[in-house]
Amino acid sequence: MVRFNKRTPQDIMNYIADSDDESDPFVGRRVEFLDGKVDEALQNALSLQNQPQLFDKIIGRLQQHADRTLRVTRPIRPQPVALNLFVDKSMVSFPSFFGSCRKNIALLHHLQRYAACYVAYKAGYFQKRSRKKRKSRTNKNTYRQEVPSGSGMGPATIKTFLAGCHPSMSHLFEAFQRARITGEIHLRTLALRSEENLRVYLMSGGIAKTPLECEALVQGFAQI
Repeated sequence: MVRFNKRTPQDIMNYIADSDDESDPFVGRRVEFLDGKVDEALQNALSLQNQPQLFDKIIGRLQQHADRTLRVTRPIRPQPVALNLFVDKSMVSFPSFFGSCRKNIALLHHLQRYAACYVAYKAGYFQKRSRKKRKSRTNKNTYRQEVPSGSGMGPATIKTFLAGCHPSMSHLFEAFQRARITGEIHLRTLALRSEENLRVYLMSGGIAKTPLECEALVQGFAQI
């Protein structure tokens, strides 16, 4: 559990206020995406459920760091240096909350996942996926039409699913095979899990190696 390390929430809010650059249009601004689910997960990880104002300030600063360090036009996976810089800036800004995240892997994943989802949001990815999902509701066979005929238990099904993720997760084909996810029935069974349960399964099972891979797969399963 992340603790304040003898600094009260008010101390930290004062710190944020003192260090805000009023000329920066991103300071204090907060955008919400994925119905606030990623925000809620991070808020719970920081034990700030009862400190919404403080959490809003933290999120505003995290989004500022993401805007300054990450390229919206590129997936996060090819940006390991930029992602590390985002984490480092977050640790410096909020040592009481993120100072231990290099050792606290669960917290690090929450922070990296937030950055990945924020960049995807700024790139318009979630809006595109939402439109695709609404379209699929008018045709229940949309996903099946993308699956090659007769491939219910074949590798073509998995390859089609992975290639359809954004960004493409085709490089995870071998990981899916090792996990014995080999056909459409397996994909549909996993799609029935809750998003958080699915994230735990993908990360703990070594199927997804990074938060971006995990989030791309979760969003892919949501379209099934």
